[in-house]
Amino acid sequence: MEYYVPLKDGRTTVLAGRLDMYDWKSKTIMDLKTTKFIKWQKKQGFIPKPEHILQLQCYYVMFSQTIPVEKLNIIYADMSDIITYNVKKRDLSEWIKMRIGEIEDSLLEKKIPRGEITGLCKYCRYQTKCYSDGNGLTDKPLSIPKMQQNYR
Repeated sequence: MEYYVPLKDGRTTVLAGRLDMYDWKSKTIMDLKTTKFIKWQKKQGFIPKPEHILQLQCYYVMFSQTIPVEKLNIIYADMSDIITYNVKKRDLSEWIKMRIGEIEDSLLEKKIPRGEITGLCKYCRYQTKCYSDGNGLTDKPLSIPKMQQNYR
C-alpha cells in the first residue's frame, strides 16, 4: 500500500506498508511478530512493544481508506506459544504528516531527525553520530553497529 503524505512545502512523499494478514470476515488487520520466550516477555511487560502498536495504528490510517477495518491485532508467536493483543484504533494521520515532515526536512537540511529510540538503534550505522548530536540514541553506542560486526 502506498499512502501519500502532503508536505508543508507542497511536495508529496510516499509511506509504504504491507499487511501480514487481513481477515475480511471480521475486518481485522493482524500483524505477526515472531520472537522468543513470549510468556516471559508478557510477564515482564516487554510486549506489546510501543513501536509495534504504533506500526499497526499507522496501518489503520493507511489501509482504512481502501478496506474496511474494525479491529487491529498484534500476534506474537514463538515455537510454542501465540499471544494476541487488541490494539486501539487511532487516527494518526496528523502525526504521520508531522513525523514524515520532520524526516524530510532533516534530509533537506542534512541534519539528523529527532530520534525514536528502540532496540533497532544498535543496528544503525548512524548510532554514534546520533548519540553525539544528542538528538536520539541515549545509551552509549557500540563502536561498530551490530549488523556490521556480523559480516566481519
